[in-house]
Parts: sequence; structure tokens; C-alpha cells
Amino acid sequence: MKQIAWIGTGVMGGQQAGHLAKKGYPVKAYNRSADKLEALKEEFGLTPCETIAQAVEGADVVFVMVGYPKDVEEVFLGKGGIFENAKEGARSEERRVGKECRSRW
Repeated sequence: MKQIAWIGTGVMGGQQAGHLAKKGYPVKAYNRSADKLEALKEEFGLTPCETIAQAVEGADVVFVMVGYPKDVEEVFLGKGGIFENAKEGARSEERRVGKECRSRW
């Protein structure tokens, strides 16, 4: 089974990562607010990680769900980020809801 890394476990990301874990996929997750991860561990059984590097280690697929373009850049390109730590051949999927969309809700 594919190892999944999930970066960003806010309102949408946490539920999506959790449902994958509940379906039996091994999911390691990272969030800037670590307290959210403990609740998701209890509810869904995913594995909380203290760093992006821990989350992406060995992952076949990396999902990223963060809010702003600067956050995407930091997660992928920053020190300890995905590009620095993901295994060769890992696939990534990035989703975010931009300011333009959020202001319409």
C-alpha cells in the first residue's frame, strides 16, 4: 500500500487525511499547529509528525493543503521542506484556497 504524507491539516486537510487513514492507508501528517494532529490521531489513526521531513520520509504521495502561496513555497522549497526530503519519484498534489476565493464565502 502506498505511504501518504499530508502537509496541512486544517478544516479540509485534516478530514481528507483522516479519511484516507480510516480506509487503511498509512498516513503521516504535519501541521504547524501540532495540537490538531493529536486529535486526528485519536479520531482517525494517522501518524503525527513534528517536521515536514518526518512526514515525507518514505512517502510515495505527498498531499499539501495550505492557505497562501508563500506557505506553498515554504513547504516545498524551505529549509527542511519537501524538495529537500522527499524520496526520488514521490508524487505531490497541492491544493489551496486563495484569498480571492475565501473573500467570496
